[in-house]
Amino acid sequence: MREPRTGRLRASLRGLLPAIITVPMVLLSSRTVPGAIGEFFDPTSSTGMAVNFVAQWVLVYAIPIAVALGLAIWLDRGSLARFGLDVDAEWVVNWGMGVGISLVGVTLWMTYGASRDLFAVHPERLTDFGGATLAVALAAAGLGLVFVFLGNIWEEIVFRGVMLQNFAEGLVGRGLSVGWAVAGAMVASLVFFGAYHVPDRGVFVGLLTVPIGFVFALAYLLTGRLGLAIGVHMGRVPIELLQGADLGAVQLPMVFEVGALSLAQTLESVAVDTVVSCSLVLVWILVSKGKIEIADGVWKASTSSEHPPSSTTGKSRGALPRAVDR
Repeated sequence: MREPRTGRLRASLRGLLPAIITVPMVLLSSRTVPGAIGEFFDPTSSTGMAVNFVAQWVLVYAIPIAVALGLAIWLDRGSLARFGLDVDAEWVVNWGMGVGISLVGVTLWMTYGASRDLFAVHPERLTDFGGATLAVALAAAGLGLVFVFLGNIWEEIVFRGVMLQNFAEGLVGRGLSVGWAVAGAMVASLVFFGAYHVPDRGVFVGLLTVPIGFVFALAYLLTGRLGLAIGVHMGRVPIELLQGADLGAVQLPMVFEVGALSLAQTLESVAVDTVVSCSLVLVWILVSKGKIEIADGVWKASTSSEHPPSSTTGKSRGALPRAVDR
């Protein structure tokens, strides 16, 4: 159960426990909070909408974020930097570029899909807010964006910053080369990421979430921090909002309409989305860093002298190409 050298819990347990504890919190609160607030405030009023959103900020995501981080730091004897949340100017720039990358990627993907008749785009519906004024619609959008941002932070902390890096560290400590350890950790974390979406969206959507999660994982692997991953994640919000959303006082129109796609068409759409987004992430990494390689922070036990990297990291049997095995 514990590592002989450090006395910490095994890396697999450190990676899983924050998810095991906070995933039920998020799923339960996301289903119960809106209804509970609706008992006291009319959700179709501006005040009720604002109260509902603020309550969801706190109960659905802010508290689970605090619990996940507190538990991870305690189990790992680490710090915010250990989990990719050491925010500085570079972190913020990467976050902003991540948002831009996804916005460009989503636009290219929608354009491709429309040209292939996979779905339809109705820009003329953009100003139809279901009778709400522009000011109320903008306020609803702002409240919704904060909710999305907090959700992205929680998911990236739990499934990338904590789970992926602990799994990778554990596999490196067991003698795998860095390349194979990170690959195995990424696959495992993506399976859990997909499973998290199953209760609310079903098995099929949960499976489709895996390749999109690969984009977020790639952004994390190549930076060792969560700024880019959270930005890329947040930049995908138009996909949800443009399909129509009930924000209480505002009913957003269905601007982006998906038809009844066959399995082949669905896989084509997901493949194009994933490839475009990954390509844009790789371009940014090349521009900003000059090379593509796995960041040390993803798999090293710590940059401090208290928990130095495992001496087994130099093994190369079965390693991936040197560009990602260092």
